[in-house]
Formats: sequence, structure tokens, C-alpha cells
Amino acid sequence: MSIFKFKFFEIKQADSPMKVGTDAMVLGASIDVLDKRHGLDVGAGTGVLSLMCAQQNTSIEMDAVELDELASRECECNFSESIFSERLTSIHVDFLNFEGTKQYDLIISNPPFFQTHLENDDERKSNSRHERSLPKALFVKKVSGLLSPQGDFWIIVPHNDVKGWVETGSLNGLSVVAQINIRGKQGGDYIRSVLRFSKKRSDLAVTDFSIRCAKNNYTEAYIDLTRAFHFKTLKR
Repeated sequence: MSIFKFKFFEIKQADSPMKVGTDAMVLGASIDVLDKRHGLDVGAGTGVLSLMCAQQNTSIEMDAVELDELASRECECNFSESIFSERLTSIHVDFLNFEGTKQYDLIISNPPFFQTHLENDDERKSNSRHERSLPKALFVKKVSGLLSPQGDFWIIVPHNDVKGWVETGSLNGLSVVAQINIRGKQGGDYIRSVLRFSKKRSDLAVTDFSIRCAKNNYTEAYIDLTRAFHFKTLKR
């Protein structure tokens, strides 16, 4: 059985089309969960982001929405076997059909962002990776409707698609208040960006870091960011 061990929980991922990866680690470790009480994880997969939020905030309750039935079951299993189980709920539903009964002060997502021409032959993996399963405009509109006036919406996207997300957010009353640009290796191009949206306007804070150094070891910045979660000590 495929298991990814964290310091305070484990992720079973044999049935999930998308496994735990660097994108999830960076996003989950970057999210500011301070003072948040009701969180929504869109396209939750294994539930790793919800578990990371629950570890960081002992009061937050997370709803994890997942389209893929097997992944949703695995997410539920990961939740039930964790010490945070009472605050985590796995929901098998298409997010666009999700009827939330409350507003959330935190919405998070590692969304499907590849375009149609790059689709995978595996339909389940394709749905978890490609934008056609969750079109950007419909996705952000739905998020805006569920987000509280004081809430934050966090995602990780390809760096070259930041402009599109910013514009779509703006059309739906969401402003980017923080942007973290990420290089796979020092000296390389940016590959991902973590974006924090809010309904409240404020000055944009832009930061950046690299995951690996020129020698292909993890950078101090990445190790520091993920230190609270990684079960094993990362090699510098």
C-alpha cells in the first residue's frame, strides 16, 4: 500500500489518481490558518491539505470536496485514522454542484490546471489534472460565493498562468493580496505561484524561493517552510 508519512498523520494514496507532491507540500505549508474556523478544501484528493491545516490550527473544521469517488473514500479513511478526525469531513461531490450551507473563512485548492491538449489517457488522472474538469471561471465564481467577507482563498498555479487567475479573481470580487513565486531550482525559471485572494483589497506582498539548490539538494527556505510536516529530515 502506498503511504506517505508526515510527522502527525499518514496519507494512504493507493487509490488516488494524484499522489502527495511538492505542490501540495508548498501550498499546505504556506497557508495562513490563524484565526480561521471553517475551511473548504476543493479537489481534496487524499485530504493532505486539510490535514496540514488541521495540524496548524487546533480549532479549524475542514470540509474536503472531491469529485473522484475512490479518492474521496481514501480521503475519508485518512481523516478517520488521524488525530484530527473529529474536525475533518470528506464529501464526494462535483464542486460545481456542491451546496454549501455556510460561508467559509478559508478556501484552499491545488486545482486541475493543465490545458486540454495535454490530457492524460487515464480518465481519473486527467480529471484531477486538467482544467476541463473544473473550468477556471466557474470555479472562481463558486469560490467567491462561498467565501466569507473576511475569508481567504489560497491556490497554487503554474507561474505563467498567474495573470489569468488574477483577472478571473478580479471579475468575481477577489483581489490577490499575496503571491509566492517558486523556482524548482535556484537560478531557474519560476514554475509555480501560490496565490492568496481576499475580498478585501490591500497592497500585494510578493515573495519567492527555490525548492532545490544548484547541487539539487533542498534549500534552507524549503526545509524551513515544510519542517513542521515532513516525517524525515530533508537533506540540505
